[in-house]
Amino acid sequence: IIGQDFSRRFNYNFFNTEEMLLANANTYQIININTFESKIFHSTEIGGIGAIAIHPEKKIFAIAECGEFPNIYIYEFPSLKLYRILRKGTERGYTTINFNARGDMLASVGSDPDYNLLIWNWANESIILKAKAFSQEIFNVQFSSNIEGKLITSGLGHIKFWTMANTFTGLKLQGELGKFGQIDLSDVSAFVEYPDGKVLSGT
Repeated sequence: IIGQDFSRRFNYNFFNTEEMLLANANTYQIININTFESKIFHSTEIGGIGAIAIHPEKKIFAIAECGEFPNIYIYEFPSLKLYRILRKGTERGYTTINFNARGDMLASVGSDPDYNLLIWNWANESIILKAKAFSQEIFNVQFSSNIEGKLITSGLGHIKFWTMANTFTGLKLQGELGKFGQIDLSDVSAFVEYPDGKVLSGT
């Protein structure tokens, strides 16, 4: 399985040079890439696992599940002890999650029917901000590593740039769609941010 099919069917990330976290269907696994030894864990919800993320300090990781009002489970690493549970962020499942560079916030995006973009104070198990991300499936969410309070989401027919903005009524998420210009509308399956804030996207 290559390209976009791989990215949609498998979630993976690395704890270190030897161990990786991978999720597929209703399991997540911690695999030693040198010895190929693996520890396999099953999802808690009936709908399987939607997304995973590893904290920047590599001491915790998040498993976002699917089901009826599913949870995001935060585990310690390497002890694998359950540390926090984030509740009521979406109706049916999560498609993508991401920690910010400082590690104090977690962004999550829900699937159909709500497509909610949430910013969590995961340590307090509380929601900081909430907005509808888009009206179709979102593949990726990522905090900017260069600009505080900025995020990017992408998916079916769009890429969107978000700001956590202070307004007269308090802190809010404000999003602007990227324009395709004369290029045909496209699904954005992946993107990368440059140090100057420019974003390169792939279809």
